[in-house]
Amino acid sequence: MPIRNDRCENCGASLRSNPASASEMVAALVCGGVLMVVLTVVGIGVFEWMERQEHQFLDYPVWHEPFNYLSL
Repeated sequence: MPIRNDRCENCGASLRSNPASASEMVAALVCGGVLMVVLTVVGIGVFEWMERQEHQFLDYPVWHEPFNYLSL
């Protein structure tokens, strides 16, 4: 069996793909847009949360200056 460029070398299945229909392209664009909106909103929320956590961390430091017991 001769090897053709549009067939699989192992099983001989056709490697040609059908072009996407207009409805598939529209669905892909809509899903991509929704994904971008969701990721943007999540990114903004995470950024705001990180900003709040940073300010809380700086307002209430865990480490304090050590007491100098020798000067008492």
